[in-house]
Amino acid sequence: TLKNSLEEEIIAAFMTKLPVVFVEGIDDMKIYSNINRLNTLKLNFTAIELIENYQEGCDGILTAAPEIEQLLLKDNKLSPFILAILDRDARIYRNEVPSYSFILLLNKYSIENHFLTDNNIKFLVKYVTNIDGSLDDITLIKIKEYILSDLDKIYYCSLEALKNAVTPNYNGI
Repeated sequence: TLKNSLEEEIIAAFMTKLPVVFVEGIDDMKIYSNINRLNTLKLNFTAIELIENYQEGCDGILTAAPEIEQLLLKDNKLSPFILAILDRDARIYRNEVPSYSFILLLNKYSIENHFLTDNNIKFLVKYVTNIDGSLDDITLIKIKEYILSDLDKIYYCSLEALKNAVTPNYNGI
């Protein structure tokens, strides 16, 4: 598929007066678009990997940042039409927070990790097991209770992963 360059995407945002918000991945586009339906501000959420020469994820956003900054320095009228969203990750604990004015750093890691809903559970069960997703309420409640009962274990694993990410030469437990 033909991909736009970063400059083309930003110029299009300016010309259409529809701000572009670069996000880390295609899944993020849908999540943010759905959240954005709750307000009247019209935004175009675009996954960074859909832009020519950029990969998905925070690395894609951070790789694009200097080019975005150069475009804004050339023409500051573009500034209101560009935003990039980064999930919060270990970089904040390593003092590696990007200082670009157009980057919004979330307070949490990966927005989609914060939704434990019936629909998400049904989707995951269908995806992992090939069951059609028609779970009865009792089974759904049991799955949710099981997940919630193990959150403390997941939390401790997350802490271990964070320590590994920020402590040089840490070998883990």
